[in-house]
Amino acid sequence: MHVRSAEGEERVTPLELFFDLVFVFAITQVTGFLAANETGEGLLRGGLLLAVLWWAWAAYAWLTNTLDPEEGLVRLAVFASAGAMLVVALATPAAFGDEALVFAIAYFVVRALHLVLYVIAGRDDPELRAAVLRFAPGAVLGPSLLVVASFFDGPVEIGLWVAALAVDYSSALVGRGRGGASRRRISSNATD
Repeated sequence: MHVRSAEGEERVTPLELFFDLVFVFAITQVTGFLAANETGEGLLRGGLLLAVLWWAWAAYAWLTNTLDPEEGLVRLAVFASAGAMLVVALATPAAFGDEALVFAIAYFVVRALHLVLYVIAGRDDPELRAAVLRFAPGAVLGPSLLVVASFFDGPVEIGLWVAALAVDYSSALVGRGRGGASRRRISSNATD
């Protein structure tokens, strides 16, 4: 497996551009959600949706700086992630309604595949593998809370979304806690 080096210029692959388009579609779905929910609560829910989608996009942007998404099984996993993200995008307008469970499960799959891809990238790098293992619990717990939230309405649902985002976002801080080269690979864009 080819792991991208930190030196030199890398070009964006067609697969990465396709995946980015899926994320762009998901974000445009948030604008549709906001147009249909012109209240303070609608704005809060739209912000939560945007935060979840941005986090997933950022996670994959960091990942594709670490490994080549065009290689073998990695390519298949990235396609599977794009497919799951498309389901997330399609469920976004009703993520706090009829499609809440579909949204949450698809998002969980997107984040789980992200971890699988990082494990592949860290296969020959003990530091990177250790960093992934440090942030994995939060990266699983956050999306799991969205699945739980899909069974609730109102303040409980919103509270679970906020908790899910707090756990998922903070997991990146835990993951980058130790390890020079691995830390840079996992979160180099976070400091740029």
